[in-house]
Amino acid sequence: MNALARQQYLARQQRLARQQHLALLSISEAQHGLITATQARYLLGSTSAALSLAHSGDWERVSKVLFRRRDSAATFQQRCLAAVLDLGGDTVVSHESALALFARTDAAEAAAEAGGESAAAEFAAEFAAASGEEGSAAAGHRLIHVSSTSTKRRPDALATVHRVARLPDRWRTIHRGIPVAAPALIAMQLFAVQPTATATAIVDDMVARGLVRVIDLEAVVTELGERGRTGTGALRSYLAGRRSGVRGAAAAALGHRFTSLA
Repeated sequence: MNALARQQYLARQQRLARQQHLALLSISEAQHGLITATQARYLLGSTSAALSLAHSGDWERVSKVLFRRRDSAATFQQRCLAAVLDLGGDTVVSHESALALFARTDAAEAAAEAGGESAAAEFAAEFAAASGEEGSAAAGHRLIHVSSTSTKRRPDALATVHRVARLPDRWRTIHRGIPVAAPALIAMQLFAVQPTATATAIVDDMVARGLVRVIDLEAVVTELGERGRTGTGALRSYLAGRRSGVRGAAAAALGHRFTSLA
């Protein structure tokens, strides 16, 4: 190869490298600073090139199948999406983590305009802080909760995984670019893992702020309750209480505390 041909070859390689770099950045910007090994392999053309990202200085390895851009913000949202991408398959952020995603954005912003935080946003703020959100003083990181149909098990998993037989499209959504359980499913999950009074106050707040509709709560109980999902019994009782106007004393007290914020 003569000098001119070599110069042209190097110029082409540099252009290709720039294009690949821009493509990686474009995808990672849409994914909270993350890119999967599969995406990197497709863009860079080989497994070895994808693996070399961890040594490039611009990226760091999050797991065997996931990379994070070093200059990206280490946010709670990024950790949530990392947990989903790491496991793959039909996986969504769920339970308290899903509540935190919704309440730390939509409900929290609405509550701020009203002069304070809602029950859901307050609970979510505490959970997100315990999960190690950027800027929190939490001593440790709580794993992100996800629900998944995937049977993969990774020793370096980034989440507490709740295995489910299926995740119907109706009960999952995309929020801020992150696959997440739909609010009605989150409500049922909260009744499965939180004290009844706490779950009641939070779901009351979700309903009052339009995050979830009662008709959707009834639908999720009807559809998923037949499969014996944990939390369906408590959610049924909650719905019966709404219809009859009955509330427990603790739930009523919590609800009254946030009435002025609605």
